Amino acid sequence: MGTIMVRVDDGSALKATMYRGHITFGMLIVIITIARLVWLLRSGMPEKLKMPKWEEQAFTWNHRLLYLFIFLLGFSGVGMLLQSGMSLLPTAVDPAAIQDVTARNGHNLFSKLLLVLFLMHVGGVFYYQFNKGDTLVRMGVNWLKGKA
Repeated sequence: MGTIMVRVDDGSALKATMYRGHITFGMLIVIITIARLVWLLRSGMPEKLKMPKWEEQAFTWNHRLLYLFIFLLGFSGVGMLLQSGMSLLPTAVDPAAIQDVTARNGHNLFSKLLLVLFLMHVGGVFYYQFNKGDTLVRMGVNWLKGKA
């Protein structure tokens, strides 16, 4: 959404609507991520999958970095709003005011890195699913059974 919204004509109602939606979804994602981390801390981590040590470390670091970059993306988005002099309310956003703030550089970088980490995560899930086990069944996708 962020990639598309910055390419919409300046001053258009669509651009302002997309910015408001982007900010709203971003805030929701950070809140849901905090709830997920609290849930994990209270209920404990799921059982570890059987995999070689290097894969387990890659799995662990991918998850840690995903969480880190979700927060960095959220904080840099908040930084963009604050640097532009706007409130944190999505309804008060002015796309033109956000264009030249320094936090935008971090936000752009973090979004690209988060996308790479997400694609690595999805690739790892499917690699494990089709080569080693029932990862997707653990996630509730019962129609894709892996090797026994």
